Amino acid sequence: MKLQEELRSVKEVFPHIEYLLEAAAQRIEDQRLWREAWLNAEKKVELLTSELDMLRSQLKSRKEKESND
Repeated sequence: MKLQEELRSVKEVFPHIEYLLEAAAQRIEDQRLWREAWLNAEKKVELLTSELDMLRSQLKSRKEKESND
């Protein structure tokens, strides 16, 4: 009898545990997606910084060339 009561208790708690596990899995997936987006943003910033440095260099060269002319 006691075993059946314990089994019934476990069955009642199971949906709550399942919900918590699903919520935890969703948080893990959200964190993975956030990290992926962050890394992509960092790469984009590096690319834009590199392009900006190149444009600054070109502008500096033009100004120096104009000054020498």
